[in-house]
Amino acid sequence: MIKVLHCVSVMDRAGQETFIMNVFRKIDKTEFMFKFLCTSKKKGDYDDEIYALGGEIFYLPENKYKHGLKNWINEIKILTKWLVENKDKYDIVHLHTCHALSVLIYAEACRRAEVKTLVVHCHSTSAPHKLLNYICREVCKFYTFEKNACSYEAAKWLYGSKNINKAKINLVYNGIDVPKYKYEQEISDKYRDILKINNKIVIGHVGRFVDVKNHELLVDIFFELKKSLPEVVLLLVGTGELESQIKEKVKQLGIADSVIFLGSRCDVNNLMMVMDVLVFPSKYEGLSVVLVEAQAAGLRSIVSAHIVPKEEEIVPELFEKVEINREIVYWCEAIKKSLSKNYNRAEANRIVSESYFNIENTVRMLQNEYRELKNNCV
Repeated sequence: MIKVLHCVSVMDRAGQETFIMNVFRKIDKTEFMFKFLCTSKKKGDYDDEIYALGGEIFYLPENKYKHGLKNWINEIKILTKWLVENKDKYDIVHLHTCHALSVLIYAEACRRAEVKTLVVHCHSTSAPHKLLNYICREVCKFYTFEKNACSYEAAKWLYGSKNINKAKINLVYNGIDVPKYKYEQEISDKYRDILKINNKIVIGHVGRFVDVKNHELLVDIFFELKKSLPEVVLLLVGTGELESQIKEKVKQLGIADSVIFLGSRCDVNNLMMVMDVLVFPSKYEGLSVVLVEAQAAGLRSIVSAHIVPKEEEIVPELFEKVEINREIVYWCEAIKKSLSKNYNRAEANRIVSESYFNIENTVRMLQNEYRELKNNCV
């Protein structure tokens, strides 16, 4: 049995965590077992399912320092101690991150704990504190670890464009369970009845209420769109630290009757069948699981022009791209243009099923990587 320790903050329904769970559900559990090391002791959305699948969840002790150099140094000490004391619980450490500071902390802790195999997996093309990322990734050159990334652009962000041609980079695409997203009119009608949005134009968004997802702009776009399309409604799927702020904004704009906050959901596949258009004005992404899911559902998407890596455009006809700093009217026009187009939603599902984004392909790649790493350690 190969024991893989996934290092995350908390297993909530966010992009990288959803990716991990997509893999966990499909991986051969007679050969592989997933365990999770979380930095937050908050119960995650996926915790119950992790236990049901036979996984384990561990928590790092709290760091008494909250900021700065003392925090980072103590984080290395705490992590090193945990890794040493729990060597029997893992064969491979798999860190999921978007910042080189995290890589430096885990790489140094693994060196001190004499961990044989560390996999670093980048899930984004940017993050706060960019200068710190650049500095830390230069220091990380002196450590040995396996380099994974969700896209070529994400690899450049975390490892540096000068390094990725010299080192082995594993592009691990964010695969999904494609058949779950195949459009069915019956499901769409059922959910529209439940949500009381029959005969409405449905704009949707799936993502945590955090700054990078840009809900402020999304609500402004919707407010403007509603002036010319009064029958439009907005479905917001997700939770997060900015949720109450966005709810207050919706209330102040007088559109609360047309905005439905759905919280964290396990039926995103069915909700996408309700949506007519997905609007996704993120400030940056790595390779969005949501946009892969949307394509599998045949759902047209209006996105920030710079956030979709070339490899993610599986069904290019489903995308309309808008520069993030363009006036709101351009976003509204793109939505209207998209609404006027017809596309065979079931056909999109077939195309995605034959792509690298089928979860079966992703699982096969990771299984081969884990086997090779384990064999090299023997």
